[in-house]
Amino acid sequence: MTDKNKMMRRGFTLIELLIVVGILAILATTVVIVLNPAQLLAESRDSARLSDLDSLRSVLGHYLTQRSGPYPMSGVDTCDDAPVGSQNYWATNQLTVVPGTSIVLDPFASSTGGAVVQNPANGLTITGRNIDSTGWVPVDLNIISGGSPLATLPLDPVNDGIHFFYAYACNNALNQFEFDAHLESDQYQNGGSDDKESTDGGDNISEYEVGNNLSL
Repeated sequence: MTDKNKMMRRGFTLIELLIVVGILAILATTVVIVLNPAQLLAESRDSARLSDLDSLRSVLGHYLTQRSGPYPMSGVDTCDDAPVGSQNYWATNQLTVVPGTSIVLDPFASSTGGAVVQNPANGLTITGRNIDSTGWVPVDLNIISGGSPLATLPLDPVNDGIHFFYAYACNNALNQFEFDAHLESDQYQNGGSDDKESTDGGDNISEYEVGNNLSL
């Protein structure tokens, strides 16, 4: 057997294997640093939020074109019955912002997506994702001609009730509404390379806001 054949058959030496492993480790580290999986996941969740709020804005706008004049924007004891200029906020998880209301959340109602809001004053229960006015957006979307474009109301991808949840504000007398979400990625949040929060025209630079009145 020739020396050349022997060299071809002897395989890798330990040093050669260590060099290959080292190169692979460097490449793997570079890929992690460049791609940043955590940020990629955050961007994916933010993309879902942007899409969800755009769908909500579209369907509620469509709802408002069905007839002229004031149209129910909420249920009992919410902005539907409130004085002109006031508003109420609803969400898929913990949020209470309107003085004088008694809204208590049951975050453990897993059968409804973890989102049941109850007003003890009248026993009204707001059930997670329903589109018949008993969901976190208390508007009956079923009355839209041809049916609601949404089968269920969307939930925030994280929906922890602290930082990440969808919120709704309305003024029934003026047919005005706003949807809010908090973005988390370096790309889309306030100051990011594709900042959506401070450039949406709303009055909160740390939230993504859509609707026909971004000052609610």
